[in-house]
Amino acid sequence: MRAICITVVLLALAMSSFSQQFLLLEKAGTFKNYKFFIGDEISFILTKDGRRIDGEITRIADSTFVVNNQEEFGVGDVKSVVKSRFFFSFFGYGAMIGGAFYLSLDAINRAINGDSPVVTAETAVIGGAMIGGGWLLSQFRERNIRVGKNMRWRLRVMPLIGN
Repeated sequence: MRAICITVVLLALAMSSFSQQFLLLEKAGTFKNYKFFIGDEISFILTKDGRRIDGEITRIADSTFVVNNQEEFGVGDVKSVVKSRFFFSFFGYGAMIGGAFYLSLDAINRAINGDSPVVTAETAVIGGAMIGGGWLLSQFRERNIRVGKNMRWRLRVMPLIGN
């Protein structure tokens, strides 16, 4: 029995010696969360001066983290975390490029065939709608998640045990 207890204590000490920490952005009362590890890219806005910081997390301590080996920030210094939305970015820019491609391809085709007018009203409406819709989608490509004591989201430093 004594050997088992000693083994369990030594295993617990060995596991805790290989622990590292990560930033956890979580919505209180739900299972929705985002984890940021060392080496991950992060974007956030500071509480004090409203500056936006973008970069790679290089170190995480008990209640602070370092970005790009330059500046150390406390978890309480963060006003909001900026998350990019792949859907809005991809389809927004894709629709703008697709609309411009459709408009120019139809105009080139009609010019080669000698048709008049080169750009029809229907083509202009479809191409313009695609470009405008893509621009509108691309405006929602980032989400500011406000964090703090009175907010629904919170940012914490959590230990990761047993890598």
